[in-house]
Amino acid sequence: MTRIEAVETAAKRDGGCVAVGLLDHTCGFGWTGHEPLLRKHGSDPTNPDHMVTLCGIAHTHVHSHVEWSRSVGLLVHAWETFSHERDWKDTR
Repeated sequence: MTRIEAVETAAKRDGGCVAVGLLDHTCGFGWTGHEPLLRKHGSDPTNPDHMVTLCGIAHTHVHSHVEWSRSVGLLVHAWETFSHERDWKDTR
C-alpha cells in the first residue's frame, strides 16, 4: 500500500479529522495522515492502522502542543501502544 492509499483508507475509516472532538477549531488545509507513534520509533507510514486523520490546523496544533497531544493520545512515547480504535469524538 502506498502512503496516499494509506491516508485515504484512514480518512474513510475516521470520517475526517479526529481532533474535532478534542480541539475547538474549524477544520482547514486538507487532510493528512498523522502517526501518533513517530516514524523514528517504528511507525509505518504506509499502514493506515498506524495513523489517524487530521486537518492541517489540527496537525500543526498537535506538533506545537506536545504535552496536550500526549494527554489525548495524538502523540505517544516509543514504549506506549497506539490504537486508532478509540472514540476520538467524545474526549474533549
